[in-house]
Amino acid sequence: MIGVTAPAGRARPLPLTSPPFPNETVRSYAARLALLNGIPPKHVLRRFYSAERPLDRLDLLAVRSGQTPKSLRKALPELTTATAWHHPGYPLINRTWACDFCAAAHTGKTSWRIEIWGLRDLNQLCVKHRRWTGSGTAYDSYFERSVEIPSTGQCSVAQAPEIVEAQHRLHRLCRHSRYRRILPAYEECSKFWRDLTRHGYAADRTERRLRLIHPDETSRHRPYPYAEAADFPDVVQVAALFASFYWRKQASEARVRFSAFAESSTGDYPQSGS
Repeated sequence: MIGVTAPAGRARPLPLTSPPFPNETVRSYAARLALLNGIPPKHVLRRFYSAERPLDRLDLLAVRSGQTPKSLRKALPELTTATAWHHPGYPLINRTWACDFCAAAHTGKTSWRIEIWGLRDLNQLCVKHRRWTGSGTAYDSYFERSVEIPSTGQCSVAQAPEIVEAQHRLHRLCRHSRYRRILPAYEECSKFWRDLTRHGYAADRTERRLRLIHPDETSRHRPYPYAEAADFPDVVQVAALFASFYWRKQASEARVRFSAFAESSTGDYPQSGS
C-alpha cells in the first residue's frame, strides 16, 4: 500500500477530477490531480481507512479521482494484474512524455505534460500530430514540478514525411516480428549510424531533413532531438535489414561458405618455415 500517516475517516473524492490518459503512469496521474486541486501530490494517494480497513491503491485512486476501477485499470497499466502488465522495471518498457498536443487536448492546459509507459526506443513519434517526442523523461524527486513545465525536446516533423513513414515502418516491423528481436537491432543500428554521422556519412541527406524540421537555425546550434529525428529514417532502414530473417540467414550461410573456403585454402599455400 501507498501512504504516509494514515488519517482517520473515510477517503473522500477530490473536488476537481480528470480522466487518466491512455498508458499514463500513476505518478503522472496523481500529480495532475494534485495540480487541479492545489494539494501536494502525496496527499492524493495517502492511505485512508474505510469500513475499518485500508483501501488498496486501485480502490483509493478510484475514490479520490471519481473514476471507476475498470476505467483506471484500462488506462493505467501499473494497476493491472502482474500477468497482464510487466512491472515498472521491465527492461523493454520505459517512461516517456506523451505528445504535447495530445496532452493539451486531454487536459486543456497547454503547459502540462503527461508521462506514459511505452515500448523502449521504438515509440518516439506521435503519428497523429506528426510530432517528434523522443524518449526523454524525469526520474528526479521533483517530478510533480516537471508535469507543469513545457517539453523541451519535441518538434514538428510534418514537413519531413519520410520521418513519419519511418515510424509507420517501425510499427509494421514490430507487428510482423518479435519485439525482442527488433529492439536489439534498432539499438545496434542507432549506435552504428551515430558513428557514421560523426564521419560525415550521408551528411547532405541529414542536413536536408534538418532544414525541413528546423529551418530557422544553423546546423551547429540545432538541439540533439532534431538530429535524432533527422537520422531516424536511415536507422529504421538499416534496422529492418538487421532484423530480417531472410538477410540474417543469407549472412549466416555466407559466413559458413567463407569459413569452409578458408579452411580448404590453407593447404594450397606453403606453411611458414617450410
